[in-house]
Amino acid sequence: MFQRFCISKVALTKSVDNIVKVIPFSYVIHSYFVLQESFTRAQLEAEKLSGSPAAVACILDLSGLNITDFINPLSISAKFARLIVKVWADYFTE
Repeated sequence: MFQRFCISKVALTKSVDNIVKVIPFSYVIHSYFVLQESFTRAQLEAEKLSGSPAAVACILDLSGLNITDFINPLSISAKFARLIVKVWADYFTE
C-alpha cells in the first residue's frame, strides 16, 4: 500500500505541431528527458527514505488528441510519437 502519493495534472492546450513551430524539436525531446529523469530521482529518493521499492506512474490523458495528425507518418506529431517511443525503449527499459 502506498503511504504517500501525489496527483498532478498538466494540461496541454496546444497541439504538438504548434509547439514545435515555436520551440526546436530537440528542446521538446530534452524537456521530455528532464521529466523522465525527475521521475527516476523521485523514485530513488522515495526508496531511500522508505527502504522499500517505489514506483512512478505517469498516465497520459489522450482526450482531445487529434488522431488524424498521426495518420501521416511524416507529420510532426507522428515523428514526435516515434521519438518518445524510442526514448522509452532506449533509456527507460526497466
